[in-house]
Amino acid sequence: PDCRRCGRPTIFRHVGTNNPNGNALRPYYACSPCNTFLTWADQRGISAENVRCHCDEPSRQDRVGKYPRGGKLLRPGALFWTCWQKQCDFFAHV
Repeated sequence: PDCRRCGRPTIFRHVGTNNPNGNALRPYYACSPCNTFLTWADQRGISAENVRCHCDEPSRQDRVGKYPRGGKLLRPGALFWTCWQKQCDFFAHV
């Protein structure tokens, strides 16, 4: 997928083995020029029963990490919904 900030193609990566959030080796996409996480590259948290995003697709349920870096949620462990494809700006608290 392309970065929503700069429009450039993202890079496929894996989370490091020492990740404290239970995501060790989990695949994801990131934008190198923007130094930004885009989305996970797996199906974890996606279900047909989830809330629909602005794309009219099932959203992804995710959790704020142990060490959050700003953003819309700051409380570690808080659950939220987001567009699983990162094609829209959908975000909602669970």
